[in-house]
Amino acid sequence: MRKRLLILIAMIAFLSASASAADSKNTTPPPAKASAAKTKTSDIGLIVNIPSLFSELDSYKGGAGLKIDGPKRDYRLGADLYLSNAASLISLELSGHLENHFWDGPVSPYWGGGLGIGLATKGEKSSTDSTTWYREFQIPLSLSAMVGVEFFVLDFMSIFVEYELALDAQIGIVSNSIAGTVVTDSNIDYSIDTKLGNSGCIGIVIYFEKRRGAK
Repeated sequence: MRKRLLILIAMIAFLSASASAADSKNTTPPPAKASAAKTKTSDIGLIVNIPSLFSELDSYKGGAGLKIDGPKRDYRLGADLYLSNAASLISLELSGHLENHFWDGPVSPYWGGGLGIGLATKGEKSSTDSTTWYREFQIPLSLSAMVGVEFFVLDFMSIFVEYELALDAQIGIVSNSIAGTVVTDSNIDYSIDTKLGNSGCIGIVIYFEKRRGAK
C-alpha cells in the first residue's frame, strides 16, 4: 500500500513538473527579429525640364521645379516657360503633380494626376501702321491623368518621361485695333487630348540623397 502511494505521488509530481515546463515555454516571448524592415524616408529633388525631340526648332521650352519623394507617393511642383518666335508667343505655366509608383528600382513606372494654370500672350503689329495691331491674352487651365517611367542613371539622378490624358480649358481675351479702332472679345475653349506630359518636356531630377536607384 505504501509502495503504491509513493508511486502515485511520484506520478503526480512528474505530471505537475511537465505541465509547468510546457506553460513556461508557451508564455516565453518570441525572439526579436534580427533586423527591422527598412522604411522609405522622404527626400527632396531639384527638377530641370529640357525640350523633347518633338519640340519646334524656332521655339524654346524649358523649366524647373521641386520634387518631394515621400514614403508612399511623390509630389512635384514646377514652372515652365515657352517662347515661340513664329507665333510671337510667351507662355508661363505653373503645375503640381502627384505620382504613385508601382515599385521601386532603377526603372520605376508610376501613375498619377496633375493640375496646371498659366498665362500666355501673343500678338502682331503692322510694320507700316502703328495703330493696327493684334493682341491676345490666354489663361490655360489643365486637369490631367498620367502614366510615366522614371529611369535612374545614377544613385542620385533620374530621368522621367510621361504621357497624359488632359482636359484643357483656355480663357482668351482678344483685342484688335484697325486704324485706331479697338475691338475686344473674350472666349473659352475646351479640349480633351492625349499628349506628352510634363509640359512636353523630359525631366531630370537631382536628389539630395540616394533614392530608388541606389543599390
